[in-house]
Amino acid sequence: MDFLWDTNILVHYIRESNLYNQMDEQYGFLGPSNRVFLSIVSIGEIYSLAKQRQWGVKKMKQLENTLQAIHPLAIAKKTSFKRMLKLMLIVRTNYPGDPCRKECPPGIWVKTTFGLLQLRM
Repeated sequence: MDFLWDTNILVHYIRESNLYNQMDEQYGFLGPSNRVFLSIVSIGEIYSLAKQRQWGVKKMKQLENTLQAIHPLAIAKKTSFKRMLKLMLIVRTNYPGDPCRKECPPGIWVKTTFGLLQLRM
């Protein structure tokens, strides 16, 4: 199965949180038949967060090992940007205000990215 992680899921993984452990028990994210994807934007965010929070050697090593096991995503096709623009216009029209706030339907960005990459959900 294909999984698209956002920065917050990666943070839970690095922290070895109970929430991550429960999700991993259910889905087996890094299992042999699964693929985990992470946007290059999320990779930048996690490095920024690590620097801001002054992660130690152990967490940074875990982060590096994790990033080697995850497939990075770079969305650079012209059609991808057009689809994202269309989505943003739909969201802003139907959900006024900041589209990243709670007014935005949960998972809309993840679903859109999956669609752009033609991955199964």
